[in-house]
Amino acid sequence: MMTEVGKNYDDVEKEVTRTIDLIRYTVQEALHMRGKSVRGDGFPGGSKEKLGIIERILLVIVLAISPFNYPVNLAASKIAPALMAGNSVIFKPATQGSISGIKMIQTLDRIGLPTGLLSLITDHFDNKSPLIKLIMKIVI
Repeated sequence: MMTEVGKNYDDVEKEVTRTIDLIRYTVQEALHMRGKSVRGDGFPGGSKEKLGIIERILLVIVLAISPFNYPVNLAASKIAPALMAGNSVIFKPATQGSISGIKMIQTLDRIGLPTGLLSLITDHFDNKSPLIKLIMKIVI
């Protein structure tokens, strides 16, 4: 991330730590998911000014597209809840930050996710791309 998106070491460390906390929190919440609201300060670094609504929605396939500025944390904030809700995920990292996204997916693969549950595409998000056209047919 330091080379890809120009973050300093401290910012990278904070993003990775926050991502680990987010994934742990998501797993714990999913184990007790009953459809409820939670205060935002229940998560480390969260704000009591925010409210989260927890609802299990099975979509089957989720297309998760992450921005470049937080290539790991914002990707995990889409991927972890989708997987915990029982969905498959197609992840498309931003062009800037794609190596960080790829490394995160490789790390998640090492924990033993079932094959095909989490897929990665690195194609440019262009409506003319055959891969994107296929995904849009599936998703829409």
